Amino acid sequence: MDGSNFSDLYLRHVCMFYIKLQGQHLLPASTIQTIVEEIQNIHELGQMYTLNRLRSLLKDMSVSDEDIKICDTVKQSDLFSACHTWPLRTAYSRVQCFKDVFKYVEPRKVFLGRDENRMERFAYCVPLLNILKGMLESSFWQGLISVNPNNVSRPDVLRDCCDGNVFVSNKFFQENPHCLKLVLYQDAFEVVNPLGSAKKKHKVLAVYFSLVNIPLTPFIIVCGSSCFAAETFMLSIDKKTVNDRITTFTSAICLMFGSYYCFNIHYPVELRSTLEFLQRCFFSINPDRGTKVESKKKKVFSVNPRVLTLISDIADHEWI
Repeated sequence: MDGSNFSDLYLRHVCMFYIKLQGQHLLPASTIQTIVEEIQNIHELGQMYTLNRLRSLLKDMSVSDEDIKICDTVKQSDLFSACHTWPLRTAYSRVQCFKDVFKYVEPRKVFLGRDENRMERFAYCVPLLNILKGMLESSFWQGLISVNPNNVSRPDVLRDCCDGNVFVSNKFFQENPHCLKLVLYQDAFEVVNPLGSAKKKHKVLAVYFSLVNIPLTPFIIVCGSSCFAAETFMLSIDKKTVNDRITTFTSAICLMFGSYYCFNIHYPVELRSTLEFLQRCFFSINPDRGTKVESKKKKVFSVNPRVLTLISDIADHEWI
């Protein structure tokens, strides 16, 4: 990973930390500002001590003053200070940084008219197209879209909305199998403002959506242009990201494959050959009977003939 990509990833993780403090732990902005300032001061003191020790050691090793300038380079490459002295230094700059890093889409104010008291009434919506555009342009989302439009594995089991008769018989989805599938929800709730002139209950109707183009079975999300160039991977199970900090493709493969056994999940029919090859050739799981492939009406062999042929061909060339 080059320097620019790593600095962006570092800034993203620092932003996620402060967002958790604000949104999950409900810390006020003034408290977060104190944390930012004090943790930066502590970091600068620790860095100063480390660099002074490094300079002393270099001098003891008879390193010239010109070579000792490496300490200045180390200080200039300090990502923590770079984040806290510019994009995250104040509450306002943090909000702007959050918007840039996480592709925030600004809500739009829509005028609805006037009520019986001639008061203006408004609704607020977040443009759906802008949200989808930000999701699809993000490297963290590009690997989430299921490449297989047909999610029906067993006709007698309903796993999600794509297995229902209404969806299967819909002409639009038949003609556009690779389209984005959105599910809209609405939820009415009441909020109470205990202070001010608006001290009363306020009824709110929220409308939101979820993207269903995500498979249920375990799969790897590649955060990059390819599995060979990416430095970060994520694991999704049942349409939920369960691990977002996998650093190697090998680890991602092991976690993905192990999920089928830890959670007792059958191999998808469309991936049966690939997963069974991994099972027998790489993980040395070779049962005499039975298979983890989802059963269908047609006969399922205990050992996939294609996998058996491939393993035999590899063995003939003495590659294993």
